[in-house]
Amino acid sequence: GIPVIGSDSPEIGRIIKQTGIGLTCDPEDAAAIAEAIETIRRDPAPFKKATGPAAERYNWDVESKVLLGLYRSLTHDT
Repeated sequence: GIPVIGSDSPEIGRIIKQTGIGLTCDPEDAAAIAEAIETIRRDPAPFKKATGPAAERYNWDVESKVLLGLYRSLTHDT
């Protein structure tokens, strides 16, 4: 239920933008970070609302199955 601010790296940025759970910014730009914090602080509701569905998709129960599937595919290919 807590909105996030993350870097706009390929994977983190994609997830944040795709799910709407927060904002991305340049992690080395203090002004950009402050702006993102202020934007979320002014109206956190849309970001908080998005965290529920995102947590259902991005959690260890789901991701562990993805990781185990990857490991299985690697060991069966050899």
